[in-house]
Amino acid sequence: MMKQIQLSKKMCFFLDLIRILFYLIFFGVFLLVPTSFFEKSSSICIIHQWTGFLCPTCGVTRAFSSLMHFKFKKAFHYHPIFTISFGPIFIFLFLQDLGVILYRAITKKTKLSIIEYTFLHYLS
Repeated sequence: MMKQIQLSKKMCFFLDLIRILFYLIFFGVFLLVPTSFFEKSSSICIIHQWTGFLCPTCGVTRAFSSLMHFKFKKAFHYHPIFTISFGPIFIFLFLQDLGVILYRAITKKTKLSIIEYTFLHYLS
């Protein structure tokens, strides 16, 4: 049997507030900083610097920045797999989590987001 993790209402509120601030900062940075900033910056990929080969995640930051600026062709150019599959999934998960946080704040009902359910399921 799995043990259920119970958090106090104050702790839930605190964690929700931290996640909202994280989402605002994370998405705000990608919205405010133009994609050209990431294009001009040198790569911080250790695999690329040491071997000269691109790793499977090279281009994800530029692709995500392009997605956030609604430049889908450019995002596809930087990382096609991320643009088609992972990018929309991550954006959906973040928006769904934010929606559940706002739903709980407004209705005072208990509801878990997909992210919360996944973490609580694997932590217990």
